[in-house]
Amino acid sequence: MSGAVNRYAGLSVDHRRPCTSQEGRLCHIFGSLKAWNSFLWMIGVELQEKSASELSLVKASDGTLHTGSATVNEKLLLGMHLYHLVAEHHCVVEATISDEILADHQDTICHAIRHSRALKRITLAFTFARLLFSWAHLTEAIGSLTRLECLSLHGNIHGDLLASLAPILAGSASLTVFHASDMHVRDPPVNVFMEGLSKNRSITELTLTTKVLGRGIWRSGSGNRSLGLDTYLRANTHLTSLKITAPLAGPEIDVRTVCMALSENKVLTRLELELHRLKSEYATPIKCLLSSSKTLKYFSLAYRRIDRSGTASNERQYPVHVVSHRQYCPQCRADHSEVTDRVRPWIMALLTDGTALQQLAVSMWGFCFLECQSFLQAMARNKTLQQLTMKGLHRNTLRMCSALGESDAQKRVLVNGESTVIYPEDTPSRIGHFQPVPFSLLQAVANEVTTTSNLTKIKLQVFSILCVTGETDPASTDIVQLIVRAPCIKVLALSFQRECCNKCWNQCAPAICEAVCSNPAIRDLSVRFARRCRLDMAPLASLLHRSRTLRGFSLEPPCPYSFTEFVTELLKPEFEDNHTLHSLYFVYEGSEMMNERLAIQDIVHRNWVLPKRAAAYVTGTSAKYTADAFQKVSESSALIEELRRVASIEEARAKQLVAESALRLANFTEFMRLAGVVFDSVECNPSEDGKVQLDDLPELCLRRIRKFLRLSDVLDGQH
Repeated sequence: MSGAVNRYAGLSVDHRRPCTSQEGRLCHIFGSLKAWNSFLWMIGVELQEKSASELSLVKASDGTLHTGSATVNEKLLLGMHLYHLVAEHHCVVEATISDEILADHQDTICHAIRHSRALKRITLAFTFARLLFSWAHLTEAIGSLTRLECLSLHGNIHGDLLASLAPILAGSASLTVFHASDMHVRDPPVNVFMEGLSKNRSITELTLTTKVLGRGIWRSGSGNRSLGLDTYLRANTHLTSLKITAPLAGPEIDVRTVCMALSENKVLTRLELELHRLKSEYATPIKCLLSSSKTLKYFSLAYRRIDRSGTASNERQYPVHVVSHRQYCPQCRADHSEVTDRVRPWIMALLTDGTALQQLAVSMWGFCFLECQSFLQAMARNKTLQQLTMKGLHRNTLRMCSALGESDAQKRVLVNGESTVIYPEDTPSRIGHFQPVPFSLLQAVANEVTTTSNLTKIKLQVFSILCVTGETDPASTDIVQLIVRAPCIKVLALSFQRECCNKCWNQCAPAICEAVCSNPAIRDLSVRFARRCRLDMAPLASLLHRSRTLRGFSLEPPCPYSFTEFVTELLKPEFEDNHTLHSLYFVYEGSEMMNERLAIQDIVHRNWVLPKRAAAYVTGTSAKYTADAFQKVSESSALIEELRRVASIEEARAKQLVAESALRLANFTEFMRLAGVVFDSVECNPSEDGKVQLDDLPELCLRRIRKFLRLSDVLDGQH
């Protein structure tokens, strides 16, 4: 089957060619990811270079491209590809195992995992919790991995699978990360799971859902159980990061038990709690934890519901002690002060001075604007907390961005929220439990806020642009003018509703795309169209050709014809010059234009891989592929951002390291060594005709020669 051709893309790979990765050199497979992914997309996965020189087999990034209609021969070929990648390629360090893979390739993938010498991360992601799979066979293979560092569970996990993973938790000495929060499980084997977890001595990062923990596992001795989560947390000497989530269906987190146990923990530095319901009674144990812990540096609090006691509407039962002048709150529909009985316990619990806490993230959607403002004022009085992230502000996001500009804590507060705005403003609509933000408020904030570092997502639901408003010039419409001058918008999601006619989009598309291109604050753009007839997609493709600030783009096209037009337009030669687009996602089913879509993802992959490789060169990985990447993106802002992320350094320090690396790579000898031409230095044999040799040239001449050379000019020898 070697060299079989993919029927959708016309590409082929040789799965029999052995892995050629070695120190300082990439495997041949890095040069043929497009061909490999043309096969892997058929089962919903793809190869990605998540970190320099390491490949991950993860969920496909191009929407729901996989067809599920592979023939018997194609399934056989895919099995060979999977085995070869996982078992024999040392550069493949991560694998995602899904229903589609297990359905046809269970024995193959288990055999491959068992023979792998490189796998470090495994993700089990299932849509259906099926009994037909041999979970023992799969977990036995995973348990044989001696280098396993991370194990993640997603989706619907069968109870038998969770039980069979317990021995891995108990016996693995290499496992440091275990994620089991984004999942659902019926009848979890709580005792078996807790016993396996308690015996582990290597896990440092743990995320759990209460679906796994059940209701009686929190305290030791409860429910006839000898070991509870409290004992595990209290005595743990290796866990540094913990996240516990409570799904809508429960059960709830036992906040008091968790906080009491962690108060005695001496190593935990990061804690995240996602509650089902936020209650004021939880404030006291959380305050005790934050006050007593000497190691906890990061705390995050989120919730899905909120206890409404203590609101302004219940003022007679819950009197408000006035701290500031009372004023009318349109959200609460009552007069009250900024500090209500509902928000006061959380201000006292989370923003008290003198704790070891450095970073705090709080979901604020359950509080009105006045209460959020009081939280901001309390942050200004706090002198020890380095950063506060206010999440889930929804309707209050824009007003908080405006209020933040006048706050003394401006440099220490991040507003991370999402606002849904209807255009035109008088269009009646409601989004779930939240009323949309008036478009006029968005305009006002855009005029007030001149600069902001906060990540604000605006979802614009567009019902009409020209027809209803009566405007004739697209460039002068309110929506276009807003996009041009709003520095608070970092993520823009445009959703064109069915009521928005073809004329509105086709006439306004060039102006809208030009507005996005001219606003450097917008880093991510999402465009969604209701199902309709053909629309002009050329302006969107042109936007991606010209923009040098957009990092992410997603598109849900109105019809197959428009999608084909967009892909064709996008793949013009100008797209090759875009080095800033790091993610591109299509919400589209089908296998049309597969070869072109692979080519697009190949360019996007290049864009986000090069900064990673370049950052590796700056931080000490001197190899041809890292140095070559550094040459290509040394002046890119993406490299600075990647350096700040991987090295946790300030921007000034990142720029200094880039300058030092550029000076080092300008050296001719360093270039020749990295290119593989010499081992240590440039040395020539004695001249037979008396002419000048390369090593006779002065440094100035060598540097001049070096300016015209690139590492990619020097071809690798045959491996």
